[in-house]
Amino acid sequence: MAVLKGVEASVLLHIRRGAPVNGCDDRGRTPLMLAAAAGRHEICLLLLSEGAEAALSGPDGRTAADMAEAEGHLALAAALRPARELKIAPEAAAPVNEEAPGEEEDTGGWLAEEDVSTPASDLSLTTRVAAVQDRISRHRVARTEDAWAMADISIPLGKRPGRPDAVLPRGVAALFTTALATGRICETWLERMLPGTGAEQLRLVRNVLDAAGVEVEPAGFWNKAVPPPVRSDRAGPDEVQDALDLLANLIEDNVEPFDIYRTMTDGIAAFGRDEEERLFRTLGDARRALMQALKAGREVLLEWLEAQEAGEGRADVDEDVDDEGEDDRETTGAADQTDLRRFLDQSTMEGTEAVGPPYAALARLLESDTVGKISETIGPVRKALFRYGQARDRIAGASLKLVPWQAWRYRRHGLPLMDLVQEGNIGLLKAIDRFDPARGNRFSTYAVWWIRQAISRAAADQARIIRVPVHMVDNIRQIERAVIEMEADGHPGGVTAEDLARKLQMQPDKVRRILRIKSDAASLEDCPDATAIEDPDVVSPFEAQAVADLRKTMARLLSGLHPREERVLRMRFGIGLASDHTLEEVGQKFDVTRERIRQIELKALRRLQHPNRSRLLRSFLDA
Repeated sequence: MAVLKGVEASVLLHIRRGAPVNGCDDRGRTPLMLAAAAGRHEICLLLLSEGAEAALSGPDGRTAADMAEAEGHLALAAALRPARELKIAPEAAAPVNEEAPGEEEDTGGWLAEEDVSTPASDLSLTTRVAAVQDRISRHRVARTEDAWAMADISIPLGKRPGRPDAVLPRGVAALFTTALATGRICETWLERMLPGTGAEQLRLVRNVLDAAGVEVEPAGFWNKAVPPPVRSDRAGPDEVQDALDLLANLIEDNVEPFDIYRTMTDGIAAFGRDEEERLFRTLGDARRALMQALKAGREVLLEWLEAQEAGEGRADVDEDVDDEGEDDRETTGAADQTDLRRFLDQSTMEGTEAVGPPYAALARLLESDTVGKISETIGPVRKALFRYGQARDRIAGASLKLVPWQAWRYRRHGLPLMDLVQEGNIGLLKAIDRFDPARGNRFSTYAVWWIRQAISRAAADQARIIRVPVHMVDNIRQIERAVIEMEADGHPGGVTAEDLARKLQMQPDKVRRILRIKSDAASLEDCPDATAIEDPDVVSPFEAQAVADLRKTMARLLSGLHPREERVLRMRFGIGLASDHTLEEVGQKFDVTRERIRQIELKALRRLQHPNRSRLLRSFLDA
């Protein structure tokens, strides 16, 4: 049906899927015969370039050229005939130069050829010849000497390492073969043979065709009566490979790292539900084995950590290391030891197994030179950690394709695209460590939220020159959306802080503070001199005294709370400090989770809302 309708892309797709180009239908007609009878010049040329035989005949003895001629497509029939067919001249009415009876024929000195009879067939000789031919066919050369090692071999230049083959558009090899053979190609056919190819890659393909001397005709070229002539001397394997190499070099020079990453991840096969259950079952077994090994050697590991910390303390007193790289490595090692000690201290608590061990910290510590003293304890830990890492890497490798799409959504948030991809990969690893298959969810559904959270958190933390807390970034986006909505509704007189406060149900002072944070940092290079920058923080003496009284009152109220509650509130709201802190930062300071810090904060705020305490602040609110 595609051949009769002239849909070239569909015909090419069937051929690429393995459909026989010389196959016959129920009436014994090949695709070339059907296209010729329908007068499809483009389809005939496509089938010929894919190896269709024009000399094949149907049940009625007619070839594709005969069928085209019978339907009135004379130009197509002439193009399908490889050579002019010679017609036999009619027999003369009377014999020419017939000799008279009894007269000998004059041969001009030529001798008549003797008739040679065919010898009788010898079956035994045929059998022996067939056996010799079979031995020749099965013979393989056996090299026993190594003289070939000194041979001068010229290795052809191949593709440079690191370039993925998948960057080439699909079907470009067939396109180059046809274009080089014909010397020209239609613009419409160029786009149809490379479906899904972007405009930039199509431009590079046209450049390669132009460099090879192929003329790209405008749309509608193949509708002409006479198809282009075939020049097979220009469509050899070497010429086609040269064109492919040139296109690959051009694409490699223009390709972005994100495109390479996406191309590589698209080729990764995703696992099904059964394989997902098997992999996470293996991961769970390895995690439990690792937990058991750590618990079994808990005391030995704690003693080893204490010895390491004591040794590092003496080293810090004895010598001062100025090497920046060495200092960074020591800082990383100290952080790993802290993470492992915290995990070992909490290993007796319930729920620790669900969180999992500090995988990265444990892997780095096992590679250090000082673990040889506790090799008997580390052996089971190392084995379980290896199994855990294998299962974890297999799941991560099959799930990498979840990251590019989420990173692409945040491409305008101020961070490079590949940085967002790396942050998404970190979120994917966190999802693997925290996924629980027993809850009945698919891992891909669960991992997307962790990937999105990691990317959004990185965009909020790193996109600005001056870091803004994550919760403040959410408030800024909320205000930006409100401003857009109010401006779209035609709010008279512009949008003020009071208008935003009423719409968002916030305090006007909080809105003004968010708007100040929202403004970009001013650069000294943009100003002619330093005096051009106004100081917005200049306050009157009355305001300064009021602020001092408020600080004293707040200090007295906070002193009546639990010491831990007082420290949490001071860090969360920046009371007496340079700036406020997020829940994550406060949790790291107290070695607890963000949720625990939030609970402590709410409990302390409820105590401050007691009438006996809140009345002390009422005068400041009225002022």
